[in-house]
Amino acid sequence: MNTRRLVRVRVLPLLVVGLLGAAGCGSSPTPTPPATGGAGASASAGGEFTIKAYKFPAFTASPGQELTLVDGDSEPHTVTADDGSFDSGSFDNTAPGTLVAPTKPGTYAVHCTVHPSMHGTLTVA
Repeated sequence: MNTRRLVRVRVLPLLVVGLLGAAGCGSSPTPTPPATGGAGASASAGGEFTIKAYKFPAFTASPGQELTLVDGDSEPHTVTADDGSFDSGSFDNTAPGTLVAPTKPGTYAVHCTVHPSMHGTLTVA
């Protein structure tokens, strides 16, 4: 009878380890969270920029390129040059905004007129 008990004790840990290992072998991979552009905003190819978490993405555009501005927040925003040379006008999460980049290459400081604490830069190259 002692021999049987020893066999059960030795087999039981192996059975538990096998079951736990099998439970972790599903076919679905662990999801990877999407990138947010580091500052709570993202940019994609083709000149579409998403303003999210009340932060501007790193805007980069070609001279004269039309940019599509997507609002990922619940309130409207603007992309307005600090020097007043361009302004997207107000856009919100129901309709994207557009902005034509300046034709002169350079770095332009921008802000949101609705949220004065929002600042960023538009690089035209």
